Amino acid sequence: MDEKFSQIKNKLIISDIHEKAFRIACYLISCSKNRICYPSEYKIAEDLHLSRNTVHEYLKELESKKIITIEKQFIGKGKKAPSKYTISKEYVVSKMSKQKHLEQLIRELHNEPEIKELFDYDWLNE
Repeated sequence: MDEKFSQIKNKLIISDIHEKAFRIACYLISCSKNRICYPSEYKIAEDLHLSRNTVHEYLKELESKKIITIEKQFIGKGKKAPSKYTISKEYVVSKMSKQKHLEQLIRELHNEPEIKELFDYDWLNE
């Protein structure tokens, strides 16, 4: 079993896209480096157990929702190569060192107002 993992932002989880489009987006994120990857539609279809037409359809949905951009690639004399997929920054957790991540969290904590109680228990005293 592959022990790798990827992180996505909640914005992708709650986005208004089909479940298959979500799976494809997660797949692209998992195989991307610096938000860019080049899997063929056939490879995506094979790995996700979908038809190539289904993959093509939902890649278009992801592109229309601006979750990814698709750039067609060619190898000399007009021969097609796998497309270049770029995932929007809004949907991917950036990879940063633990130290930088901790520093960012500390900055955010210092800027956050005091956390208030989630529930008002005053009604218990009535």
